[in-house]
Amino acid sequence: MSRELAAFTRARLEEQHFDTIRGYLTAGEDAPTNEERENAAKNLLAALAIVDLYEPVADYDNPGESYEHATGRACGLGEAVRRIAADHDHHSDYRPEWRR
Repeated sequence: MSRELAAFTRARLEEQHFDTIRGYLTAGEDAPTNEERENAAKNLLAALAIVDLYEPVADYDNPGESYEHATGRACGLGEAVRRIAADHDHHSDYRPEWRR
């Protein structure tokens, strides 16, 4: 399940990235400032970095388990990825078991 959570979250973030770029290109006078675009890019990159850290330990993610060694790292990162994925809970690929 956890690898699927990582893949789902990465796909939604990539979609969000492309939707944001498309919006910038069509915004005309309402286009965001360079600072707003830079902040959005930083937030997206931070979320993708969390997913990158989570993927190698995703198989150890077992919500509710103790936070020891790789299991602890996986659970902590898994919680972060679940929170990012929850922003896309309206998507048809989102699974209710990812909700905390």
